[in-house]
Amino acid sequence: MKKVNKLIALCMVLLMVFSLVGCGKSEANTPDPAAEAGDGISGKTIGVSLWDMRQQYFISMYEGMEAAAEKYGIELNLQDQEMDSGKQNTQLENFITMGVDGMIVCAVDGEAADSLVVQAKEKGIPTVAEGIEIKSADVWQNWIEYDYGYTVGKMAAQWIEETYPDEDEVYCGIIGESYSQQLIDRTDGIVAGLTENTDKAVIVDTQNSYSMEEAMKITENWMQEYPEMRVICGIDDDNG
Repeated sequence: MKKVNKLIALCMVLLMVFSLVGCGKSEANTPDPAAEAGDGISGKTIGVSLWDMRQQYFISMYEGMEAAAEKYGIELNLQDQEMDSGKQNTQLENFITMGVDGMIVCAVDGEAADSLVVQAKEKGIPTVAEGIEIKSADVWQNWIEYDYGYTVGKMAAQWIEETYPDEDEVYCGIIGESYSQQLIDRTDGIVAGLTENTDKAVIVDTQNSYSMEEAMKITENWMQEYPEMRVICGIDDDNG
């Protein structure tokens, strides 16, 4: 049990390093994996299965983990799900067969991954789920999605009030996602944060997008259909 707890701590530290670097904090403020996970972390292998490596969020996430892993002698086995639950499951099966020391999984389909995470646990392989919930994971690392989205919407509302003080209506578009309940909650939060913090916002359309290319097409169409649109709120980096 002590060994498993150390491996869980190791996986969490890799994610924490990404989070802190993403927030602009210096390396001096990032946690020390050796201190967090204890002795003997060098040489461990962590299987990393991420949703879609075309998205900047996941590129940045992995870069942060990779830097920490290199520094402390940890091997990462990165697999790209390409938003395919079948590939996700094959990757987790391969991790179990390989006997990795731990797994970090941002699942396309948390329910489909769950039985495989149970199998991994039976073999002493802990799993940290990032973003999308996997019920049998040892740890689910996430934030309150609605509040996250609400902050985005509120910031947009404040910008509208400052930029268009004399306007009665400011047309807005929302680029969200509905792939999981977490992303639906974030999209709902954006809408609430925008409309509850200014009376000027008029949301003329909401579209779902899962890539930068899709978001660009949506934006181009909006510019033709709604030339008076002044604000677009995106759910993440690629859809911003």
